[in-house]
Amino acid sequence: MPDNSSILPRLRIAGVQYLNTAPLICGLDARADVELFRAAPADLLETLTSGRADAALVPAIDLQRTSEPLTVLPAGCIASAGETLTVRVFSRVPAGEVAVLAADRESHTSVALAAVLWTQRFDRRLTIVPREEFDRGSADAVLLIGDKVVTDPPICPHQMDLGSMWFEMTHLPFVFAVWAARAGADHARLFGLLNAARLGCAERLDDLAAAQAALHGWPADLARRYLTHHLQFDFTPACRRGMEEFHRLAQRQGLIRDVRPLDYAS
Repeated sequence: MPDNSSILPRLRIAGVQYLNTAPLICGLDARADVELFRAAPADLLETLTSGRADAALVPAIDLQRTSEPLTVLPAGCIASAGETLTVRVFSRVPAGEVAVLAADRESHTSVALAAVLWTQRFDRRLTIVPREEFDRGSADAVLLIGDKVVTDPPICPHQMDLGSMWFEMTHLPFVFAVWAARAGADHARLFGLLNAARLGCAERLDDLAAAQAALHGWPADLARRYLTHHLQFDFTPACRRGMEEFHRLAQRQGLIRDVRPLDYAS
């Protein structure tokens, strides 16, 4: 069969700049039919809806906040069924006493998750303020995401991992981000590409962790444990249930207006 990759348009794929995305995109930057670029999680929805990307690793909460319905590509996700290591609240006070949370604005989903968890677990409505307020001493705690949680964490007497808190409450995985595309995109081609990339990465996850650790400032053994034990990248039926439960709780709390039924590529 002839190779048609040279005559098909290049697929523009937008991922995240953190270590946790490596198992979803390794090898894509070497393909002639792919343009791969990385951005902060909070920027990926706009990157997709503006037409600058054909598929993006969209924060789970943003699937319900966009005015343009998107199609979920169940070819991969960033999820955890327990401790994440990299979505963490660092606090000067015990968890149940946190009232003002300074937020790392790079992740819309993690901010919404913190709000849901504190309402459900502690019956507290958090006041969310910019990250800088923690440094000024005017916030009880700070929410951080990504590599800096491991490489440059603040020193605080209390730490809470949001993945652990979610799993203890729901017994479901939490999906932080999932591949999505616009309605008119070539969903079959995108799914095939992204699913093959994830499966290929899974076969060499130990080697990938070792290679990526230094690039992201992680100890090699911790990076390996993070990618092989703490996170999951297959969008399973349990992940779908967990994401939809999160949307339901976020809507109940007023973090999203409505819960729109999601379109999943088959």
